Amino acid sequence: MKVETPISVISTDVLHIDNGELTMGPLNITSNGGSNFILYDESSYDEVGEEMARITSGFRQAGENSKEIQGNVKSIQNADVKPPSNIKESLDSVKQRIDNVSERLRNVLKSFM
Repeated sequence: MKVETPISVISTDVLHIDNGELTMGPLNITSNGGSNFILYDESSYDEVGEEMARITSGFRQAGENSKEIQGNVKSIQNADVKPPSNIKESLDSVKQRIDNVSERLRNVLKSFM
């Protein structure tokens, strides 16, 4: 079976009988550029579970980091810290640098397409 979408092609040999058991074949998802970005079959179930555990752990850590940041922000607010008088100029300069980097990245990406 093959399903074509605007961004990928999904293919599998669907269901087959293997040693008397009905199983699903590998599920291949291929980008239109031709690279496989997901190859999923029964032998990778453990790997998927481990990856999901790592992702869950990452989200948990992100939540803890967010709480720590909130605490730090409250501490800063309580410390009566005042921004420098030239903050607008500083922010404008940072924005310009970010815009320059973004333009360079767009040019690099265009060269790959």
